Amino acid sequence: MVETIHDAFRDVIKNAKGPKESNKPCAAHLNEILANDKSTLHPLRTNLLIAVKGVQNSLIFDSEVSGIELGPFKDYTDKAIFAFHNTPNFDAFVQYFTGKSVSQIEYSTKNELKDYYNNYLTNNEVDWFVESKQEYTSDYLCKRSYHFEANIKEWNYPKALWDIKISTKVSCDCISDNPRFVDDAKYEYRATAEGSFTGKVMTMDKPENPTLKILSLNCCSQKKDEEDSRLQQDISSTSNEIDTDGDGIYDKDDDCPDYPGPPKWKGCPEPDTDGDGLLDSDDDCPKVPGIPELRGCPQPDADGDGIPDHMEEGTKSTEKSSHFIKDTRNIFLDPKAVNEYKEYVNTEWGESKEEEDNNTEGGFFREAGSFAYGVYLGNNVGKEKDFYGLTYGTEVAYYHKLSDDFLIGATAGYTRFTGKETDFGFETEGESYIPLTAIAAYEFSNAFGAEAGLGYAISATEGGEGGLTYSLGPFWRPLEAIVLFVGYRSIAFGEGSLGAFILSGRVSLSKK
Repeated sequence: MVETIHDAFRDVIKNAKGPKESNKPCAAHLNEILANDKSTLHPLRTNLLIAVKGVQNSLIFDSEVSGIELGPFKDYTDKAIFAFHNTPNFDAFVQYFTGKSVSQIEYSTKNELKDYYNNYLTNNEVDWFVESKQEYTSDYLCKRSYHFEANIKEWNYPKALWDIKISTKVSCDCISDNPRFVDDAKYEYRATAEGSFTGKVMTMDKPENPTLKILSLNCCSQKKDEEDSRLQQDISSTSNEIDTDGDGIYDKDDDCPDYPGPPKWKGCPEPDTDGDGLLDSDDDCPKVPGIPELRGCPQPDADGDGIPDHMEEGTKSTEKSSHFIKDTRNIFLDPKAVNEYKEYVNTEWGESKEEEDNNTEGGFFREAGSFAYGVYLGNNVGKEKDFYGLTYGTEVAYYHKLSDDFLIGATAGYTRFTGKETDFGFETEGESYIPLTAIAAYEFSNAFGAEAGLGYAISATEGGEGGLTYSLGPFWRPLEAIVLFVGYRSIAFGEGSLGAFILSGRVSLSKK
């Protein structure tokens, strides 16, 4: 889920097209900065995860309700959002959500639903967005700050049309007055992306029509030149003859005295009303975002479902979801449409929900099946500690989730109990084993849990004897892909046994 949002922001920067201020002497340096934008988004994933969780937490329907059936929904939050989008007023919302009229529900329940309807759904709908801020120090002593923002432009539950904007500020330390280097600059990336937005799922598809707009650019010697020019104007001109932005319109007649613009717009820059990167004079659809190929008009959408025709031609599932979304206003009275929603959830949308459940919780064990590689080191204890020193080894583990908290799996590896010089005047040679173990793990939280293993250790020492092996101990996950295990591991053979307290580190081999 978070990966799709991260990929959408990355693709906007990677594929954005727009004007470069080639008439400025530092334009080449700005182009280098723009190129480096593509490689500075790696830490964004963690910030996005926090932002997405914050948005979803703001939607949670946190109430003790009883006797209300969920139907095809996973929880009450999704049912409430669905009811809101498919009912015309509060009374109809209550009827769909509870199965009862407003007059039939308890007074306290009615007030709870009204508060949620007004404060979390009606008032906040236009304000739900994903936001993240970052700062970097990059080339030529330049600092950059990014403001990532994605607002919901259109929302036909569960489909959403996102408006993506990345605002960037650049500030460089000019060590000389060389105009080939940037002093400061402002620019922004814009695009739209289709996706989904529910109580549990928030995704973005590939962005459409990413554009880049340079808002301002000052070269290292430019600011000083401008200050000298303004000072000269103050000395040689009256206050009525000052033209700060140099567009030929005196400040007293200029609605935008700090930004050059033509007389037609009273000295202001020509507008781009719909923000699609095309000025209104070149845009055949100036109030609706579109693409350059269609002179600023949007791509055709014959059935009006919000999905361009080229993306749904011949796609049966898209036609199904389109019909579902088109009839949303009467869905709470239409059993056929509700059944259609169930089928939609179990096919097109259900898969993304299952992926979200597996991939956003559990960190190291976030996938249904996960491989990990580990190494460990320990100190021998017990009756044999006088004959053996350190223990070390390596292992490959496989985990399979049975539930959100419980996992089973298996490990295979190599263990070495090193020999040492004893108090009896001789040195032992050490023992080697290949342990094959079945494991079970339980997660108390996203960071802590406990694990137990039981299996058989095959002797890898000539003439050695194998035996039963077991392990037990807690684990801690400091990072998403790393687990540290501290515990006791033993191999029992014949009438003896070898045991050690170990520290093990494992790294997930599964795709993150």
